[in-house]
Formats: sequence, C-alpha cells, structure tokens
Amino acid sequence: MRIEDDVLVKVTDLDIENGTFKIPSNVTIIGNWAFLNCGSLKYIEIPDNVTMIGDCAFCECRYLEKVTIAGSVERIGYSAFQDCNNLIVLVLGDGIKVIEKYAFSGCSSLTNFVLPQSLLEIKAKAFQGCESIDTIVIPSNVEDLGPDAFKNCSDLANVVLPESLVYIQDGTFQGCYSLKSVTIPNGVIRIGSWVFEGCDNLEKVILPDSLDPFLMDYHAFDKCSNLQTIEIPANWKLDLNNLPFDKKFIKRRETSKEINKMQLF
Repeated sequence: MRIEDDVLVKVTDLDIENGTFKIPSNVTIIGNWAFLNCGSLKYIEIPDNVTMIGDCAFCECRYLEKVTIAGSVERIGYSAFQDCNNLIVLVLGDGIKVIEKYAFSGCSSLTNFVLPQSLLEIKAKAFQGCESIDTIVIPSNVEDLGPDAFKNCSDLANVVLPESLVYIQDGTFQGCYSLKSVTIPNGVIRIGSWVFEGCDNLEKVILPDSLDPFLMDYHAFDKCSNLQTIEIPANWKLDLNNLPFDKKFIKRRETSKEINKMQLF
C-alpha cells in the first residue's frame, strides 16, 4: 500500500485480507488506478473520510462483488469500476453528485440499486452494458443524461425519469430491448439520435407537449420493429410525413395534457 499526503495511490493483492481492504482514516481521495486489477478484492467499503474516487480506481477488479460508497463521496471517477463484471451489489450514499463517463460500464452482473437524491449528473456510458439491471429511478435533480448512459442494458424494463429532465441525449437507451412502453415527461424539449434504437419490444411511445418536434432526431426510434402506437401532442402543427414514424401508428391527442414523469416498462 502507498499513500501520498491524503491520496491512496496504490493497493496490491498483498494488501488485501479475506477479500477486502480497510481504507485508512487519513485518506480523503482514492487515487487514479489505485486498485487496478486487484484480483483478490471481493468487497470494498468507501468510508466517510473519502470525498472522491479517482479515474479507473477499481477498473477490472473482476472478482469484486459488493461496493458500498459513503455519502461523503461527491464524484465517482471516469471508468472507476469499469469491467468489474462480477459486481452484483452497489450501495450509493446520499451526497454523490457526479457519476463520470464509463464509471460502471461493463458491470454485467450488477442488479438493481438506488441512485441518491443528491445526484446531479450521469455522464456518457456510465452504465453501458449493465445487462442485469431491470429497474432504474433517476433522481429529481438530474436534467441531462449523458450519451449512451444506459446503452445495451438488455434487461432494463422499468425506468422512471424526473420532471427536471430537459434532454435525452444520443443513444441513452439504445439496445434496451426489454422496454415495451415509453412515456416522455413534460419538460423534455430534445430527444437525440438513436436514443431508443434497437428497442425491439417497444410498442408504445407517448411524446410530451414540451417536446420541440424539430429537436427530436429522425433516427431516435430506428429499428423499433414492434412499435404500434405513437401519441403526439395536440399542439404540433406539422406534416406527419416529417416524423420518423409510420403515419398509420401516429395518434394525435385531442387536448394538451401534462406528463409529470417518464416511465418505461
């Protein structure tokens, strides 16, 4: 083990006992690549003296099964737990504000967990390829989901997104083929490219009054081969031929209605 000032710089398999490692009380930052490829690590608890988890800190710890992170941590770094493909249990403390790019990408065994209400940003590909997640609730302060944030989460069938959401970025739910119905919340003004591409079981989409039809990418729903109903706002005054759907599936609402949250199920 090596510590420089208050940064935990390096831990090796020789420092791990009975599958875990106790982080010293004088450590406030887990440094970049600190636990990289620690094959003996099965469980880690990040205590409340730690405020940041660095980039690639636990990357490719392939036998890591459980992670508990205290609310004192504000940032989970780039690729922090990427390719920890045996990680099953994740406990996130209320205090975390940013989950960086690729933070949990490739954690294919990760099951359901609770995102804290303190969370402000979920960046690109943060949970890409987390194939075992079936339910996710996005906290109420998140306005923007990074591109490909939940791409290829193949078991994802239930999602609740908050009223605060303004943008759904490119590829956010691409390849989430367990989704059957999508209701976009009122407040969303833009839907990016390939957001739901390849969601083969998606049957119904409800679009909100707030959505600007010219800010919905033409390829947002590519390869949704079972799509049967698309409900559009009454206030959309445009040629239906300009929408990325077969006209026979489009249903225009007779009156405007408020949609408070997004649910996918």
